[in-house]
Amino acid sequence: MLHRESSAAIGKARRGGTAAVEFAVCLPWIMLLLFGIWEVGRMVEVNQVMWGATREGARQCSVGSDNIQTITTNVLVYLMNAEPNAFNIPAATTITLVKSTDSNNIVTIVASRSGSEVCTMKYQNMVHPTQNDPTTASQNDKFMLQLSLPYHNIAWVNGSFFMGDPTLTSTVYWYSLIDTPIVVNPTLPVG
Repeated sequence: MLHRESSAAIGKARRGGTAAVEFAVCLPWIMLLLFGIWEVGRMVEVNQVMWGATREGARQCSVGSDNIQTITTNVLVYLMNAEPNAFNIPAATTITLVKSTDSNNIVTIVASRSGSEVCTMKYQNMVHPTQNDPTTASQNDKFMLQLSLPYHNIAWVNGSFFMGDPTLTSTVYWYSLIDTPIVVNPTLPVG
């Protein structure tokens, strides 16, 4: 019996650093898993903010009182003031808007800061493709508004390390709610 206790004591002494070694082996995998969960959570949060900004931009387009560049500016302000902030840039940063129209009459506005793309907004009137501004739309015109954000603008970790250079995109289809003009005749009918 005495011999058995001494061998158990010797076995415990030999395993003293095993837990530390196991922890050192597992720690990088645990940290990688945690960073991945945080990054996916950040992407989901920003994606929700982006959908809200796109819906708000489409709502503003449907009214038809502002042009597409003003609406893009409003969407950028929405994104920069949202929580979580959709960009890793301060709200007071100067952003340049460049508008272009392609052969399919899709208006593309690229917002950039210091030469790097911040986001891209696309607008297309599906009913009257040549009318490429919400102010020229007719009542019940269906239009498409699309917002795209490069993933590297929102990533906490270098996005190209994990999955190349993906883009988060939200597309909304909406109808123009511009009222048809009503003509009122100021003269009374004679009867």
